[in-house]
Amino acid sequence: MARARAKTAGFSLIVAEDERHRLVCSTPGFRYKPDVLRYVYGKSKRRPLESWFLDELAFFRQRYPNHEIFTLGSSCVFGEKFVNYLTICEFSVAGQKEFDALKEALWHSDQAIRRKFWPMWKWDMAAHRGWDIVFMVGHLDLAYFLQHRAEFRGAAHGRYMRAFTSPETEIRSADFKVLQNGLIVEFDPTRLDEADRFVYEHHGEIRYETQLLKSRSNGNARRRPRQ
Repeated sequence: MARARAKTAGFSLIVAEDERHRLVCSTPGFRYKPDVLRYVYGKSKRRPLESWFLDELAFFRQRYPNHEIFTLGSSCVFGEKFVNYLTICEFSVAGQKEFDALKEALWHSDQAIRRKFWPMWKWDMAAHRGWDIVFMVGHLDLAYFLQHRAEFRGAAHGRYMRAFTSPETEIRSADFKVLQNGLIVEFDPTRLDEADRFVYEHHGEIRYETQLLKSRSNGNARRRPRQ
């Protein structure tokens, strides 16, 4: 949740921390509490994760009834974190070689995410019908979702996707919001409440930064680029 106030000094909040890392959320003059701190497993009234996964699976199968799921990504092993937003991407590959390259790239990317400290997104399920591909990405936070939801359609992911796509490949995407009761609906900026509308308008000013801690005793830390 964010609250508008006079643009004064910056505000920062520790999202997560262990012996070696600290994830900090910073904003310039307004407060923002990330969804991962608002919705805590065991305390939140959101639908339990084990039930939510079945909801997600049913939603995916209903939307793509003729597709065969070939990976569940990190869906079953991502810990006690709520997925609050989804991005679904659709595209086609040329043939078996590209499909095999896609599966390998997804696996390597998924493993890299699991090695990160407190990642704010994850691979969910992916499926195919022939060479038509669909994959779903889960986002844990509204601001992070808004900042990164269009990346798979842009040049930023060209290097990652060029093993199985070509410059002419058309990548279509759609975004969804997960409601408290587990219902998955299309993400509609015109229907946001006041707090989320503020985040929508100011998401570019919200920064996530992972700091590598040198020592608990002296508190020194060095910065790492955002996730």
